[in-house]
Amino acid sequence: MPVPHAEKIRELSLEEIASLQPWELLDLAIPRGKRQRVAENIGVPYPTLASWWKDPQDGGGTHDANGRRGLIYEFVSLILAVYAQSPDGAWLIHKWLECQLAEADSIQGRDKLIEALRVADEARTLAERIIEITGGPARNKP
Repeated sequence: MPVPHAEKIRELSLEEIASLQPWELLDLAIPRGKRQRVAENIGVPYPTLASWWKDPQDGGGTHDANGRRGLIYEFVSLILAVYAQSPDGAWLIHKWLECQLAEADSIQGRDKLIEALRVADEARTLAERIIEITGGPARNKP
């Protein structure tokens, strides 16, 4: 039986995902009923984790009681700082994260993500080769 929470996530468009604030992302990504376990897995008290998915405009905060920002903010800051110095390095971190998630999916018996990553990697290599051979991306002809 489909999980309503997972269906809602899968229905999001790229534009909707891109427009999410980090606190909204966490609120959507971590289902109620699983949040305590997530807090335990990353070694933070539940109230600390809970502070990271509250809307700052509604009196919530993106900081915990000690003034620390949520991990998602720190991770995004890291990626953007790496990107500023080495765009390829930031994309490497992104690709590594995709591989970690694909491996976790595979452990769950879902091999589609890892296969999709392999196909996407092959397609990207082929596209880069075509662009190299043709001297640039395809253009619409008048």
